[in-house]
Amino acid sequence: MGFEDRDYAWGSPSRRVFLGGGNRAVKAIIAICAAIFVLQLLTQRAPQIYGEPPLRGLFGLDPSFLALGQVWRLVTYGFLHDEGQLLHIVFNMLWLWGLGQSVESRVGSREFVLFYLAALLSGGLVFSALELIPAFSPGAGAATATCVGASGAVMGVIMLSALWDPHRPISLIFITVPLWLIATVYGVIETFAVLSRIGAGRVAADGVAHGAHFGGLLLGWAYYKLQWNFEGGLDRVTGRLPRFTFSGLKRSVGAGPKVRIHRPDAAEDDGDGDDLERRADAVLAKLHASGESSLTRRERATLKLYSERARAKRERG
Repeated sequence: MGFEDRDYAWGSPSRRVFLGGGNRAVKAIIAICAAIFVLQLLTQRAPQIYGEPPLRGLFGLDPSFLALGQVWRLVTYGFLHDEGQLLHIVFNMLWLWGLGQSVESRVGSREFVLFYLAALLSGGLVFSALELIPAFSPGAGAATATCVGASGAVMGVIMLSALWDPHRPISLIFITVPLWLIATVYGVIETFAVLSRIGAGRVAADGVAHGAHFGGLLLGWAYYKLQWNFEGGLDRVTGRLPRFTFSGLKRSVGAGPKVRIHRPDAAEDDGDGDDLERRADAVLAKLHASGESSLTRRERATLKLYSERARAKRERG
């Protein structure tokens, strides 16, 4: 099977079924947002929570609740959308579908999810800071605004895509413009809005969460400039944590057999040949797009195992 036959060599979405093929993270995020939006519509007339429809009240980003320990709002707000504006979710998901696929193909599904969540968190933190810092608040005792929408993370995807592929043409109904121009316009608008918000010390009158947009753009820029790799960092952190196994507990109390049991790492799990080849294809695609430094320990182990299997197969033949 040559390079051109691999799944990653075919970037056209028309060659894939939505629920199959590549870009599983982008598809999953869109499906989750759509399902939650439907649930929002079905429950918006239910008894309110904190003065909001149930889902918005529990998971929307109202910064006043962060001091109470409800920190999940810094991420969950990005999976909710304005029930009264269908275009809010439509445009967010169109941008995510149009640009998110190329980002996921380049960094891998797991890294894309981590990047997406980090962009939501960055947007949530900036929005909350602008709402909570006393010097920026609308006034003493004034209520903070509630933020919902995936725009912060989508802005991060737009910025990162523009830095990687600045001259990519984007069709905007009647005209086609390069992606760098869109990212630049968004950057100028959101920076001006945040600075104006700081200077005026009040909430913007347009009802747009410019702080969340600015935080997402900033995260995308930092990810590119600092060459971050969230997956590698997460693996390094979790690799230092102690691992608990039930078999280990049994041995510690004197129960069970006194023999060592070899439990291969997930990347070394035998599985079937098709599954190993599929995982190796994904790693090779990431290697081709981002270089060897972007690979995690598990991905390197997958390539090593695949190479050993291929060599053994050639020797038997």
